[in-house]
Amino acid sequence: RHDHSSVVFNGYLYVIAAGRFVHASMAYDRFLQQEPFHREANLQSASCLALAGDPDRFFAFMRGLVDKDPKLSVVVFDRPESQPFLTQPRFHALATEAQRASTAFVNGATAITFLIQALVYAAVAFALSWKASLAAIVAGAVVIGLSHFLVRLTRRAGKRQTRLMTSLM
Repeated sequence: RHDHSSVVFNGYLYVIAAGRFVHASMAYDRFLQQEPFHREANLQSASCLALAGDPDRFFAFMRGLVDKDPKLSVVVFDRPESQPFLTQPRFHALATEAQRASTAFVNGATAITFLIQALVYAAVAFALSWKASLAAIVAGAVVIGLSHFLVRLTRRAGKRQTRLMTSLM
């Protein structure tokens, strides 16, 4: 299957080199029906659509890509062929949403990593002194309880921002 992918990609590169971006994007679409999460195919298809200059097709593709692979969407929006579209409010809103989704994913992964670290440290701390560990847990619960209202405030602001971005799309 890997050999097939490289042969197909080489063929598409010739179409792109000839400046037939619409044809190349259609070919990538057929390829993506078989392998929808193929990063290079998604990147090349987005680039072809941007270079073809069809804002509606490019927007529709990017909207799906933001849901499928937010980090790749950020990369596409940073490319030179995408820059002219970012002057339009709907593309600017979509690029912002891609950045937010990508950041949320990274933050979620970081939080999981910190949770694992905390569990390991807690196990070691309980092994050394359960009384001191219990006091630290109580103190931590108090701090978390006091900062809960800040979390709710931030969550409301995030939901408001998402509604605003959605209304612009």
